[in-house]
Amino acid sequence: MSLAVCVFITWCVILILALIPKKLTALEMVFLFFVCTIFELSAFTLFHLNLHWMDVSKSVEKALADLVMRLICVPVVLVITSNFLLYSSRLLKWCLVAVVVLSGVMLQKSLVWLGILTTPHWNVGYTAFMFCGYITFARLMTWFIIYIKKTEGKVT
Repeated sequence: MSLAVCVFITWCVILILALIPKKLTALEMVFLFFVCTIFELSAFTLFHLNLHWMDVSKSVEKALADLVMRLICVPVVLVITSNFLLYSSRLLKWCLVAVVVLSGVMLQKSLVWLGILTTPHWNVGYTAFMFCGYITFARLMTWFIIYIKKTEGKVT
């Protein structure tokens, strides 16, 4: 059941990515997706293995559900957020980013509710802070990609 719920949530996130107006090219989004995947997995490994703040269920189904969320859903959300942050309207982009952070908190709560994660040394504030850190990293990577693209055009 938990795997089906996580796959459904992931498909909904991918559908949102398909529907939003994008400011990044497909190649830039693919690169950003992979960089965000590496960053998210590194951060989660730090919290899970090194600090023991989160524990993933030993059940195969729940472990696969966690991997779907970590490998696909969260990086796609970060790609969506990077596109949001490139919008020209300040109010719109910051409202959308706030919705993403709240959705991230709800996502974490749903993982705990489904029994995928147990969080003995964790609270909602840490989750919000973690997603803000992820968004900041994604924004910095977006800035880097755009900066490299601009300088590449000047060199040639």
